[in-house]
Formats: sequence, C-alpha cells, structure tokens
Amino acid sequence: MKKAAPELEKAKQTKDRTLRNRNKRKYKRNKKASKQLRKTFDQSFVHGKNYAGQSSAPQVSSTANAMYESAVPSFVRLRHAQNVWIKTYQNVVKWQHQHQLNYWKHCTVRLRAENARLKRRLAVQDSEDEEEEVAQQQQRQAAVERDAAEALLDEEFIAFMEVSARHRLERSRLKNESVH
Repeated sequence: MKKAAPELEKAKQTKDRTLRNRNKRKYKRNKKASKQLRKTFDQSFVHGKNYAGQSSAPQVSSTANAMYESAVPSFVRLRHAQNVWIKTYQNVVKWQHQHQLNYWKHCTVRLRAENARLKRRLAVQDSEDEEEEVAQQQQRQAAVERDAAEALLDEEFIAFMEVSARHRLERSRLKNESVH
C-alpha cells in the first residue's frame, strides 16, 4: 500500500503538469476547486458529516450545511459532466445547422441549374414551334395549289374527254359512210 501512494502522487503530478501545459487558467480553476473540495471535505468531518454530505451528528446551522453540501465531490463531477454534455449538444446543434445550410445551398444550386436547362429547352421548343408553323403554312399553301391544279386538270381532262369523244363519233361515222 505504501508503494501505491507515491505512484498515485506521481501520476497525479504528471496529470497536473499536462493540464497546466494545456491550459493554465483551466489548471488554476481545477486546483482551486480541488483545494476547496479538500477543505470542505475536512470540515465536514469536523461538523459530523460523512462523505455523502448526510449528517451523522446533530446539525449545527442550516446555512453552513447548505454551503458544505453544495461542495461535495459528486457535485463537482456532475458539473463537469453537465458542461461536457452542454458543449457536445452545442456542437451537435452547430453541426446540424451547418449541415442544413449546406443542404439547402445544394438544393438551390441544383434547382437553378434545372431552371436554366428548362429555359433553354423552352427556347428551343419555341423556335421549333415557329419552324413547325412555317412548315405547316407551306404545306397548306402547297395543298391549296395542288387542289387548284387538280381542279384545272379536272376541267382540262373533261374538255379533252369531250374532244376525244367527238373525234371517236366522227371517226365511227366516217367509217360507216365509207362502208356504205
């Protein structure tokens, strides 16, 4: 047991040095808290309190008890754990906010690109629609001209057929006259 105490003391000193090197203000706060804790712990035995802060002897004064009960070691550990969780929660909230911000930025960039693509597509479709309208107008004009030409051909064809029918009649009459 005697060997364990110096090793623990040495480990504590090493730990204290690393804390001091990392952050001197944090080290001072920890040192002050541990001194106050030891002092409170020692005083609790004087006033008849055990380690958990429960009274084993009659109470001396309520204000003194309240002060000593607030400084028990579990309370210090609890405060440290609360601070760790608070910082962790704040980091998570900050990360989530940043993540949402990046997500919505990405969505806006994607939608802007899609809008630009759709605008180009509409412009192309409008120009294609104009070209289709021009082509349809030309086809209509060609169809009207064909119909007019067919109407003319029909009249000419009818006139031709009349003439050819007259010629046949005339020829057949001439044949009949020449035979008789």
